Amino acid sequence: MEKAFEYIQNSIKLAKIFENTIDRYIVSEVFQSRIKLFSGDIDEAYSLISDTLNTNKAVNFYKELKKLKEMKILILLNQNKNR
Repeated sequence: MEKAFEYIQNSIKLAKIFENTIDRYIVSEVFQSRIKLFSGDIDEAYSLISDTLNTNKAVNFYKELKKLKEMKILILLNQNKNR
């Protein structure tokens, strides 16, 4: 899991370099959040997806909004399950 997280962080850094890859950036952020969630780091997963949701709204890129909201719901469900 640690290696997967490192690879996805590099993917995000590269996606940020290119303006037209915002969709890849968002998909990478969702994947990164999933890695954190399935590793048991629910708070970090929530933080990552919340930050991405704010970025998504800021750039008016709504194509990936559904994926982001689905991930946020998954995280919230896991938070409630672990309490």
